[in-house]
Amino acid sequence: MNKLYVCLLLFLLGPARLLAQATDPTRAVLNNLFAPLDKSQVPTGLLAESALPLVPLDVFNGTLTDSSRTTPDGFRYVYATLFTALVAGTQPLATIQDYNARTAAAEAQFGPGTIPIMVQRVNYAAVRPDAFSLNLLRYNSSTRQVSDVAGRTQSPYLLSCLC
Repeated sequence: MNKLYVCLLLFLLGPARLLAQATDPTRAVLNNLFAPLDKSQVPTGLLAESALPLVPLDVFNGTLTDSSRTTPDGFRYVYATLFTALVAGTQPLATIQDYNARTAAAEAQFGPGTIPIMVQRVNYAAVRPDAFSLNLLRYNSSTRQVSDVAGRTQSPYLLSCLC
């Protein structure tokens, strides 16, 4: 009977142990891709290309279009994408768990049928479209990494706004 309990215990705890060791392969690739960059040169500390690509951030530039209209769940994806863009400095955004808890509290306070109005204005940086052709950044295909170019006279980053 003890063997049955041990087998049952291993069966129940095995998946939890596997989940604890799981890593996000996309995050690992992005971390490796941008590892050589001097992240202190990213003007806002948030780099769009380093974010987990749940939604394209450049669509949400303050101009309402069919592409920038969203739902509360869509807004969460935008928030999560921006949250994962941090490469330098301290995180200016509340954690995703805190954001979800605040949203749930507001929805509970005002009751069902409430239409939440969500507004967000955050500056972030994006790699210039011509950064590689102007030799501001370099891509090494053998290491699959992006690196800075010494002595450049311009920034390879553009400031953008999620507004």
